[in-house]
Amino acid sequence: MTAITMRFDGLYEKILNQITRSGLATSKSEAIRLALFKMAVDYGFINQETLLKMIRAENKKHPLSEEEIMEGIENAKRATVHR
Repeated sequence: MTAITMRFDGLYEKILNQITRSGLATSKSEAIRLALFKMAVDYGFINQETLLKMIRAENKKHPLSEEEIMEGIENAKRATVHR
């Protein structure tokens, strides 16, 4: 496990707050983890299928259906940041 302490202000803070208020993530830490997943998929570091398998493996205590995961991904795609 890697622990990181980061300070966010300005636009970064606004984005994190909007993500959590929208319900896409339950915390700012989760929002950052989700953003990291999206970046990894967008830049080809991992494909979506492998990511879904990893998410399922890590969430055995709270299993999500593929439909729920895909719905979350689609919600994230539709989310916008108002500047």
